[in-house]
Amino acid sequence: MANHRDPVKPSIALRWVLALLLLASIACQTGEILTPEEATARAQQAQEGKAGSAPSTARGAEFQVNETVEFTGTEFLIPLRKEPGDVSPFSFAGRGDQATVLGSREVEGEVWYLVKSAA
Repeated sequence: MANHRDPVKPSIALRWVLALLLLASIACQTGEILTPEEATARAQQAQEGKAGSAPSTARGAEFQVNETVEFTGTEFLIPLRKEPGDVSPFSFAGRGDQATVLGSREVEGEVWYLVKSAA
């Protein structure tokens, strides 16, 4: 009796391997590669930012503490992030919604604002 292999099984296994590689490559695109020195500097900067409880104003900030601002943008929803540099938003504000500036700080050359809003 001849022992025949099922030609479908290698095809399915190959598809699983390709799907796994595709998934891994997509996951890697969202991250950022840092040297240990850069990672340490970012961690220290984040700790310094959390240590101060009083609102601060960054140099070059367009808005002052307790100023009411309006969200503008090209899209209907404006993403709000918990921490400077976060990739994923934790909430969204509608275009035209208002918020109160609680503070600002500069992170990697950009001014980030802490706001209080209904969103």
